[in-house]
Amino acid sequence: MSVESWLAEQLEQSELAWKNVPKKILLHGHCHQKALWGTADTLRLLRAMPGAEVSEIDSGCCGVAGSYGYEHYDISLKIARAVISKAKKGEPDHFVSDCPMAAEQIAQGLDDHIAGNPLGLLRTAYGI
Repeated sequence: MSVESWLAEQLEQSELAWKNVPKKILLHGHCHQKALWGTADTLRLLRAMPGAEVSEIDSGCCGVAGSYGYEHYDISLKIARAVISKAKKGEPDHFVSDCPMAAEQIAQGLDDHIAGNPLGLLRTAYGI
């Protein structure tokens, strides 16, 4: 069981006092996550926050791919353009990914949008 699945179960069974729930959240699935088990648990977790509109961008790799993106930065930016473009069109309040490299790559392309991981966003939304 993933941490996202366990937390979603806990949240669905509780009545928490949420403080800072973002209105529009956009998820980019980690490449390994999408290939191995999918993003359903992460989406379920994010949707457990009341009032949050959560969607996933239909996209491929963010372009970093471990150290590759650092060694071939120009190529990684070209790969990331498709993801960044779709993220901008989604106009999210928050952009999240289980991949820290994707979150950083896309945060740089989104300028004023907050990017990070789903668990960090959950912590902020709950006010801790």
